[in-house]
Amino acid sequence: MTSPSFPAPVKVKFPTIRLSDTNDSERFHCRGDGDYQSYSRGVARVLGRAQNVALVIMTGASGSGKTAIAKAIEVDQPSITVFCFDTIGVPSAEIRATFGTGHQPGGAWQRAMTLKWFGKIASALAAGKTVLFEGQMRIAFIQEALTTFAIKGARVLCVECDEFTRTRRLVHDRLQPELANESMMGWSRYLHLEAVEAGYEILDTSNLSLADSVGVVLTILQEPPRPGVFR
Repeated sequence: MTSPSFPAPVKVKFPTIRLSDTNDSERFHCRGDGDYQSYSRGVARVLGRAQNVALVIMTGASGSGKTAIAKAIEVDQPSITVFCFDTIGVPSAEIRATFGTGHQPGGAWQRAMTLKWFGKIASALAAGKTVLFEGQMRIAFIQEALTTFAIKGARVLCVECDEFTRTRRLVHDRLQPELANESMMGWSRYLHLEAVEAGYEILDTSNLSLADSVGVVLTILQEPPRPGVFR
């Protein structure tokens, strides 16, 4: 039996990094094989000249409320740039397999896309924008991306809720009962442990309204950035 053939891995392309208060612009490239070093060094040079980096990153399993928070902020706070990981879509298992089987849990595809997203985030930060990013990224991948792109002053939130609340949201609010399974509960517990180990903040939305949750995140976004601190 012949081995199945899969499409070549998707090449990761990064944007031009610009500073909003100067006429400077620099373009950096990285190879499609996942070598981000030359690009990230260029990004670090530009971000080193940028001021007031303001970035909040929300991670958490499905049903935690992070996407609802992000969408509400995007509508009500147009001055905040909101990025949602899932807007890139999830490719087939065959395509994800071309990225390899390492970096578990989460996987090599999630790691590669996290790095790709942070290329866009770095561009927005260099332009002086306040950024909110949400997704289900492993905290290990977030830390790697922050280091790769030399982003300092970011706040990382693990957004979570109890299992009863998660099940209710997924089954009744989102009409996605297939996601209310032990695998999702286990993923939430794993992200929680990662956050605790890294010393990051936990936002438990179990007993919070959407408005209250949005208020918490907006308060954090409006706090002065903390240079040199990745949490």
